[in-house]
Amino acid sequence: MAMIFDFDGTLADTMGDHFRAWQKAVGYYGVEIKEEDYYPVEGMSVRDLADLFGVPRDAAVKKDVEYRMNHEFKFYEGVEEFVEGLKKKKAIVTARKHASLWATVPYKFLEKFDVIVTGDDTVRCKPSPEPYELAMERMGVKPEECTVVENSPFGITAAKAAGCYCIAVCTTLGREWLGEADEIVEDFKDIKVRE
Repeated sequence: MAMIFDFDGTLADTMGDHFRAWQKAVGYYGVEIKEEDYYPVEGMSVRDLADLFGVPRDAAVKKDVEYRMNHEFKFYEGVEEFVEGLKKKKAIVTARKHASLWATVPYKFLEKFDVIVTGDDTVRCKPSPEPYELAMERMGVKPEECTVVENSPFGITAAKAAGCYCIAVCTTLGREWLGEADEIVEDFKDIKVRE
């Protein structure tokens, strides 16, 4: 068995900072967004998010700069211990760009993963299954051998379309948004490892 994790909002408590960075970036173009505009579509590529918010794709660059300058990185409680103790193949699948991930997350943590798929690695991002399919291909595992941990509707859709068992964690959205998952838990400490 293998476990594949979304990153932002699943392993790391970063979504508030990402939202505020987007809010500031789109504000340059006179656009206002609220949390309810962002959290349900989290996991999309930054290009698609810019399109969705009705701003030029250059806004994604502004957002990245804002995030790097104004973020306070922290893991959710229990994440580091969980990952450290996980004696299975493990991967991260994130829409975040490779450079952004490695610039803002401790190397020591990222190096614990067998595979990391970022938004640079695929043509299509979530809700397409492509990122999860690529992670499985790189790990050499089949969908029935994988558990995905996600926090967003698009991520859950992607995991299920890839044929994986999906656990949703209520870190950024309530249960009413996460019904497509096979299992829903309140927070990371409630995740049980499937054999």
